[in-house]
Amino acid sequence: MFEITLVLVLVTTIWMTYDSAQLKIPVDSKPYSMNNGAPAWFLSGLLLWIATFPYYLVKRSKVTGGQAVTPAAPVAQASLSAELAQLTAMREAGQLSEGDYEQAKAKLLR
Repeated sequence: MFEITLVLVLVTTIWMTYDSAQLKIPVDSKPYSMNNGAPAWFLSGLLLWIATFPYYLVKRSKVTGGQAVTPAAPVAQASLSAELAQLTAMREAGQLSEGDYEQAKAKLLR
């Protein structure tokens, strides 16, 4: 039973640390910083998990407005290759100069 509790505390504390860093959730009312952000959530989660975890969930719901937070979707590789193919076709058709093509390609690949 102790091992299960330990794993639960560690996993939820690591999640609190990661999530608070992503959402910039401070421990107190001051602006988010390294002094009252993710490291503070980690330490308080390890030392006082029974009080910290519910408190974090309340702070998180205030920051997110109670909405589920999903990570930003990465740019689809298929659409990137399609845009590059379109740029290449435009260059070959004479619609883009070599300089414009390189500039647009660099912008896409950033």
